[in-house]
Amino acid sequence: MGADAGGGAVRAVDGGFAARWYNGGMKVKTSVTLSAEVLREIDELLGAPGKRSEFLEEAVRARLREIRRAARGARDIEIYERLASDEEFHREVEENLELQEDLWNAENCTESLDPLETHAATESS
Repeated sequence: MGADAGGGAVRAVDGGFAARWYNGGMKVKTSVTLSAEVLREIDELLGAPGKRSEFLEEAVRARLREIRRAARGARDIEIYERLASDEEFHREVEENLELQEDLWNAENCTESLDPLETHAATESS
């Protein structure tokens, strides 16, 4: 077990995944400037000024999650857009689907998984 830059212990878990086990009391004092209106709303919501730090930390963590989620979404869109115009990728996907269909048919049935072929077969019977 080692230590990370934040003073928490690091332990390797499941194939090298590093889980961080932080000392629950580790806090860093900082100063944040807020408008009087925002501070008043926070105090009204919490009912006591002593809970501000916990509230603000929770709010910042939630916002950080939103930012990370948006960044992942933007990367996903970039990948989808790049793959949408990649003919080789589309060929590979088609080949893979054909192989899966062949395996499915061999193991489970002899019918095609193509909905148009299936629909035409049911109409002609």
